[in-house]
Amino acid sequence: MVDFILKRGYKFFIIFLFALGILLRLYLYLQNSSLWFDEAGLAINFFTKSYKGLLGGLDYLQAAPAGFCLMVKALIDIFHFDNDFYKDYLIRIVPFLSGVLTLPAFFYLINLVFKDKVKILFSFALFALNAHSIIYSSQCKQYETELLCAVILITLFLKIIRGEYKWFYSFLISIVPWFSYSSFFIIAAGMLGVLVKKRYREFLYCIILLVLSCVAYYFLSLKDVFLINYSGMDQVWVNFKAFLDFHHPIRLFLRFGEIFVSNKVLAIFSGCIIFYSLCNFCFSKRDFSEKVLFCLPVLILIIASLLHKYPVYSRLILFTLPVFVIVIADLKGYFNNILKFTLVLLVIYALFSTTVYAKEMAYSYARDVIIYLQKNIQEKDSIIMDNDANEFYYYMIGKSIDNKIYKMPVTCIKCNVDICNDYINSLPNGDYYFLSSHDNVVDVARDYKMYDLPFKPKYVKAVYFENRG
Repeated sequence: MVDFILKRGYKFFIIFLFALGILLRLYLYLQNSSLWFDEAGLAINFFTKSYKGLLGGLDYLQAAPAGFCLMVKALIDIFHFDNDFYKDYLIRIVPFLSGVLTLPAFFYLINLVFKDKVKILFSFALFALNAHSIIYSSQCKQYETELLCAVILITLFLKIIRGEYKWFYSFLISIVPWFSYSSFFIIAAGMLGVLVKKRYREFLYCIILLVLSCVAYYFLSLKDVFLINYSGMDQVWVNFKAFLDFHHPIRLFLRFGEIFVSNKVLAIFSGCIIFYSLCNFCFSKRDFSEKVLFCLPVLILIIASLLHKYPVYSRLILFTLPVFVIVIADLKGYFNNILKFTLVLLVIYALFSTTVYAKEMAYSYARDVIIYLQKNIQEKDSIIMDNDANEFYYYMIGKSIDNKIYKMPVTCIKCNVDICNDYINSLPNGDYYFLSSHDNVVDVARDYKMYDLPFKPKYVKAVYFENRG
């Protein structure tokens, strides 16, 4: 049966996966939902900072590579859309194009790694249908661009290791860090792999340009990023339990497994498959330098996370997806094939699952709320925003909404409902719009007569209540 499929249907299945992968990414991109607070926090920087300002640390506790930020800023200045709907399309176009380009780039890579059509088909299916990759192709964040950079880097280093060096490879390797912070993990492994293979001349060409590029990058951008953003981001990721910890060994499997599926139990199972596959790959008969290229980035990542230098959170380690897919596809034997088939089922399950994001974080209809406020807000009305209301601030840029804004000292997540309620009680009597990036608005305003805004959202994030007090 397998032989029949490969002889008669291999090209069909590859084309089908290409088409499906692109359509899934295009479908979410065309949805063009309102930016949620993390997207909006990054987007505000694009509109309020100069090109020089984007090289330094970003506001709203955001961090994104300079090259990514400058590309989006350039698109904004070139097209200069006034309409928020089209503006959102524009600032998401770089991640979308990156997501589409990862498909042919990864297909090229796996044809270098494997000659077995079954392994090529399996690995391409896992990659093309990965829910996280699909979703971040439609988000105003840099993670899909970093995934594309990872695929390109692995391809370049693999070709150098195999003696297929071209003069422009060194240049490409040297500029990738400007578009991907995570690229340093792969570059470190790749350069060591080149040394192990005794490609000394190629190593020298690459390291010279890389050092020059990174020195310039440090003084123009990274120095300020570390100074402004690092401590705050570190505290955020500690709270999210995103750093690996010897006291919580199961977190290793959970965090890495979430790349394939977000359900906690299934993620732990997926993580076990990942590390079993990595161990199998390390003890395989492959060239040692290739083992270094594929396995060392994960080891460096684990060490960095244990030292609280890099968080292991699904979107931040999306760049490891091509490594994991390849080492899993390399498994052989009846039992291993069962594991691989099970993982395919989990990937398909994740496509229909709503657990990729927490509902209260990623869901937003802020664009519609601000349009409504422009038309209906009265001079006597005031606005209350919680501490994570970036999505509303973003859509208020350039709008003539001059009403008094009360900013809560905390984020209105479930554990802070009483604090938020007490804050509202402390405000003067009057009519208020209450806007939050989280879905506990109704609970916070439970003691007051509320008038819903004329939307039918999945989760309520904005209400109007009059005669408070």
